[in-house]
Amino acid sequence: PAYGASIPGYREFPQGVIGPLPTPVAEVYIFTTSNNPIVPSQPLVPLYRLSFQGTEGGNTNNLDHVYTTDQAGINYYSFAYKLDGIEGYIFDDAYAQPPGTEKLYCYYNASGDDHAIFPESKLSAMISAGYSPPGGGANPWIGFVYPNVDRDNDDLLDGFELAISTCINDSDTDNDGIRDGKEV
Repeated sequence: PAYGASIPGYREFPQGVIGPLPTPVAEVYIFTTSNNPIVPSQPLVPLYRLSFQGTEGGNTNNLDHVYTTDQAGINYYSFAYKLDGIEGYIFDDAYAQPPGTEKLYCYYNASGDDHAIFPESKLSAMISAGYSPPGGGANPWIGFVYPNVDRDNDDLLDGFELAISTCINDSDTDNDGIRDGKEV
């Protein structure tokens, strides 16, 4: 199942040959470049996606994705996973936590042979669902991300608004008749 809130500007996936698709949702946002909007001298780190396709419990279509932000993680998973590429960029866990962000975790569920990435606010729910740190030297905490929260519906994440000093409870911080999301 998909988890998360709807994504401003992306109300539906393009229609394909298989018919209607579910509404796009996300728990967090990631960046498309390594440019850090908060501290430009500290570049964002790549969020690498690796995938494994094989048989699990008789399912020959088993597909699992795992994410990491460093070469050590790539090396650890390379025994069975292939590197697909960079999914996006996130704040490096080696630096101070930016305002409005949450830790991003990558945990594993052995019974479902499934990795998942999720924000810290979902940690207890994911543990209850059977996910745990991957072990074997893989870092379960991989960086910081903005949660998909936009209280004032101006198409700017609350965390990003904190970073650029606009108000998270007012869609037009400077009262000029133009929503903050349009101005930025």
